[in-house]
Formats: sequence, C-alpha cells, structure tokens
Amino acid sequence: MALTHNEYYDLTRTIRMAQFHTRVGVTTGDLQQLEKLQAELATHRTLPKTGDLVIDHEWPMDGIGLVLEVGDRRKKSPYKLATHFGSDWYGKEYVEYQCRIVS
Repeated sequence: MALTHNEYYDLTRTIRMAQFHTRVGVTTGDLQQLEKLQAELATHRTLPKTGDLVIDHEWPMDGIGLVLEVGDRRKKSPYKLATHFGSDWYGKEYVEYQCRIVS
C-alpha cells in the first residue's frame, strides 16, 4: 500500500534520526526496526502507468482518476488524469504519494 505524503516524510525523518544516533554512539534501540522502516520506505511506491485507476487516499469518492498519459517525470506535473471534473495534468507528489493504484 502506498504511503501518504506525510507518512513518507515521517518515515524518512525517523530513519535519519536513528542513523544519526547510531553514528554518534547513542543507541536508539532496535536496529531491526530501522531496517524494517527502510524496507517499507523502499518498497511503498508503485509508479502509475497509463490505464491505471488511481484513488486519492483522503477523498476516495471524489479523488478517482484514470491515468491517460505519463509524461517526463522530471517535470512538475507528469501525469494526465481523467476525473469526473475533466482531464488535467497532476504533480508526481500528489499522484505517487497521496494516491493509491487500484488497477
């Protein structure tokens, strides 16, 4: 399951703090927990492809869209989605971190 934008940054902050404390000699407890967080962070995201149905995590009834086109991911808004509001280009932060892929 994809993490929301806030969950993603909370995990990265937790990992950075644990790595810092490990480097300076202060043990933060369980290193297995740190490895588990890193594994979850590395595998949480699946990039949507053309034809995928995506749903907004916070607004599942209003935030339904079909990926029509995937442009250059280096751009600010690489995903063109068809929603019930029409079709428009959406940013990768929103589509990749705040939406989940249904199919």
